[in-house]
Amino acid sequence: MSAKLYTFLFILLSITSCSNEKKKEKPIVEKSITFPYLKCDKGLARFLKHYKSTDPISYMEYGLEYFYIGKMKDTIQLDLMRFYVMPPPPVEVTRNSKNNISESLHKDELSNKEYYVGWEENHEHDNGEIRNVKIQVDTSRNIFNKYPLYLTNIDNDTIILSTDNGILISIQALDSMNQWKTLYMDRPRYCGNGLGRIFLPPNECAITLVPIFNGSYKTKFRLRYGKNFSNPYDGFMNYKLFTEIDYNSD
Repeated sequence: MSAKLYTFLFILLSITSCSNEKKKEKPIVEKSITFPYLKCDKGLARFLKHYKSTDPISYMEYGLEYFYIGKMKDTIQLDLMRFYVMPPPPVEVTRNSKNNISESLHKDELSNKEYYVGWEENHEHDNGEIRNVKIQVDTSRNIFNKYPLYLTNIDNDTIILSTDNGILISIQALDSMNQWKTLYMDRPRYCGNGLGRIFLPPNECAITLVPIFNGSYKTKFRLRYGKNFSNPYDGFMNYKLFTEIDYNSD
């Protein structure tokens, strides 16, 4: 067999091999995230609107409120979930107001008891901060200057998310050195007397709202819950927040 024939066969086999490899390769298709449609009634809208103009640090001071806990659905009605602790109404709402926000939001404050464990009750659930929790921020929805935040239990066991005061979430941002820095981390509560626990079964989610920062510095944000991190998302902030607590300082 001539050298030319050997060369021709080698080239033919190489082309055939590459063609077969390409057939085996599957195109990479990014799966888009579909979030549910969130409904917000007038009572909750008034409550959230009150905090629209206040700074994000103040909004998170006592932990992020829960607005839904349960199975993921196409449409979800948001409500301010309270278990046993009744929060005070906004300052501008008086006791004599016909549209008292406290009354409209808390007609049945024990309606969410199925996700509640009292502080005096025994339980065997682990803290969610050491378990696997998927954290997703939906930046396509702006609800009174806040993004919906989904926390889904992807572990095999039921977990404890937080006390009934709210969930402890840290907000981080990239500084000018491209390093993640914590802007706000909720203070741990050392005294647990009187504080119940909110638990989350496997494959169920909790929905809260995370404040949107404003400022002249464009960066990326992410949320941290224990060992779990959210998807990074774009936003603006005042750069001094990396070193100062005053949100309005620029």
